[in-house]
Amino acid sequence: MTARCTTDSKVATLGQAADSADVDIGVKWRTGDAAASVRVLYGCRQIQELAVSLGVPYATVLQWRRVARRFPPEYRRDGLPWGVFQTLAGEPDRLELIEDIDWTTLSAVAFVRARREAEHAAATAA
Repeated sequence: MTARCTTDSKVATLGQAADSADVDIGVKWRTGDAAASVRVLYGCRQIQELAVSLGVPYATVLQWRRVARRFPPEYRRDGLPWGVFQTLAGEPDRLELIEDIDWTTLSAVAFVRARREAEHAAATAA
């Protein structure tokens, strides 16, 4: 049985072209959610096609997809920069972190950096 490549309706309706640096946070969430809904099959290029249709690099769409998967809609706080979500996406307690503090991108980066340094110091001391 051969799998068929299909285009999800959410993916098909995203047609805005934008530069990734200037794109609205809502577009990033919608694109990330659409890319996350794609069932990745060998030989199918839906996510690549989505990136081309938006005029953004494929790696950018994959990054938006990663962040969207890690933050369900109910944890997406208005007013927080995309960089905060992107920075905290790799943290195991990211959902608790996002609720506790009014983050800036710089404060999130500093937090993650300090956490990594503390983990490294603890690992090397052991």
